[in-house]
Amino acid sequence: MDKEIERKSSYFPFDAVLAPVFLIVVGIAFHGLIEFSIEEYSIYFFRNVILIFGIVICFLLFKNNIVNRLFVLIFTTYSIMLAIIATFWIEYYIPNHNFEVLFLKVELVIVLLIFTIGILVHFKHIIILIGINIVLAFLCYFTVGKDYSKENFIFLVFLVSSSGLMVYFYQKNYIDLRRKVKNINHLLLIKNKNLKEINQSKNQLLRIIGHDLRTPFHQLKSLAEMIQEVDSEEERLEIEKLIKESADKGYQLLEDLLSWSIYEDESKILLEQQSLFVIVENVFKFSDQERKSKKIDLINKIPKNLNLMLNTIMMETVLRNLISNAIKFSNIESKIEVLCQQSDTRVKVSVIDNGIGMTREYIEKLFLEEQNISMPGTNNEAGTGFGLSIVKKLVEKQNGVLEIESSPNKGTAIHMFFYLN
Repeated sequence: MDKEIERKSSYFPFDAVLAPVFLIVVGIAFHGLIEFSIEEYSIYFFRNVILIFGIVICFLLFKNNIVNRLFVLIFTTYSIMLAIIATFWIEYYIPNHNFEVLFLKVELVIVLLIFTIGILVHFKHIIILIGINIVLAFLCYFTVGKDYSKENFIFLVFLVSSSGLMVYFYQKNYIDLRRKVKNINHLLLIKNKNLKEINQSKNQLLRIIGHDLRTPFHQLKSLAEMIQEVDSEEERLEIEKLIKESADKGYQLLEDLLSWSIYEDESKILLEQQSLFVIVENVFKFSDQERKSKKIDLINKIPKNLNLMLNTIMMETVLRNLISNAIKFSNIESKIEVLCQQSDTRVKVSVIDNGIGMTREYIEKLFLEEQNISMPGTNNEAGTGFGLSIVKKLVEKQNGVLEIESSPNKGTAIHMFFYLN
């Protein structure tokens, strides 16, 4: 509550808690001067001096960080109430006193205190003050005010109590409403964050589609140009076969990637025991024409009996990107290996090339999703600059970890760690 008041008070040039205390002190001092001018050292004058002295001490404790600002207001409120009640009982024994006037003054002060502390501190103090007022009324009714009208007692107590209860329910509803609004705003922030992540994931999906579809469509374009230049029927049939294979790859790739879109919510990701060897072989087939253009050997050293908890579509997407990058940055007539090392609890799957490599600074930039950086391949192949950031995300969605080991002109090894169980 203290923090809420501090935030609220920041909109004003004064402190929302200490300002009322200051006004109360000014009022007490002014009343003390009036009393001094009328009766000099009267009971009211000494009461006001003691109140101001106590409030000043409490304020000094606040300035020395011994108590907080709310304590200053609470102390001031209850000190005034106790002082008013004490002087009320003393005044009763002063000759020519008017009980009705004294009691009305006490009730008026209690109403003002209820509004002050109930609104600025906490509505629970309203109940406390109402309780004190009811106890005071009963004591007065059976002692000093026994000659006072019973109906007037009931009316005044009811008036003060009902006023306090109205403030109580108003403050309680106000605080409940603020809490609900705060919770709703918090939920909206979470939903906005989730929507932003979903949109980001959808954008990544579109990037993957464009990135992976480029290979079969590029092959189709090249084969379409080649078929117009061949003369023999045998070569034509061979090219037509390759065109069909490229078209099938493109169609299957679209099916896989569109299916992958349903896994954007991690709770829907289906992980099953899959043969990693078969997945690697499928990716090698997909990249066959791309690697032939640079005469690169793709070597699958994964054991045929190795099964891991994977999502086939995601893992093929991961390996397609890694193999494509490895081919892009490898020299002609080099090799790319996919191998693994197995321990009792996990498997390290590595894609290793002997290409141009990367610096540590460049690797760190690759995983910044807001930055799309790329450099041309060894044959000036163009790149998108977002492949590895997507790969890392897909590996993590399969409960894996991705690491990169690379040095300039010494090749690159991309390691993926998966648990066996």
